[in-house]
Amino acid sequence: MKNVRATTNSLLERLPKLNYLAITCGILSFKGRDETEEGIDTKLAVHYYGRWRFINDLMPLVQKAKDAGEDSKVLTVFAPGAGGKIDRDDFGLKKHFSLTAAALQGPSYNDVMVKSLTKRYPGIAFCHASPGVVRTGLGSRSSSWILRSLGTFTNILLYPVSYSEETAGENMLWAMLNSGPGASRRNDKGDDIGDSRYFGSEEIEKELWEHTEEEMRRALS
Repeated sequence: MKNVRATTNSLLERLPKLNYLAITCGILSFKGRDETEEGIDTKLAVHYYGRWRFINDLMPLVQKAKDAGEDSKVLTVFAPGAGGKIDRDDFGLKKHFSLTAAALQGPSYNDVMVKSLTKRYPGIAFCHASPGVVRTGLGSRSSSWILRSLGTFTNILLYPVSYSEETAGENMLWAMLNSGPGASRRNDKGDDIGDSRYFGSEEIEKELWEHTEEEMRRALS
């Protein structure tokens, strides 16, 4: 989180405004709970907490674009609707961690995040979109030797149902540009999926936001 803060501070100093903010960071790992120096699981740090930090730090620039009457849109590229029920007693999975739990909580946290953000920044578009299966080097860069060895084979096997990086990028750009003010969740074609498999609620939105703020205070102290 300190690295994210250093990056966003630099951007805040250099940019007068920001019309479009897209967050696409990802990690593929079979490790168990693998904590950053700040005590956050690395997978959740990349898939949720780091995204939250980036977006919240840079919202003043996005707000300036909105106040100028220009496009103001935020996109988090991950997996809308692919999560599971949120464990309200274990945000961050510090009590009961598993790879399955991390894989299910991250997408749901992002779903809730965009809902929460639109209430804090009305008039700005917040979109959570899925890129689908994309032929990237993510597997070959994984910390898992199994995933590294399977990376090329998997790309070949999934070629008929996967996207090139260029096509996936175009789909995600379309998803962001066609998102109006408020929160939206979109599939790999950029189509709105509504509230399908949304596991949040007003109570969860409040609790997750407060938990995340506390994690950030601790991480940046």
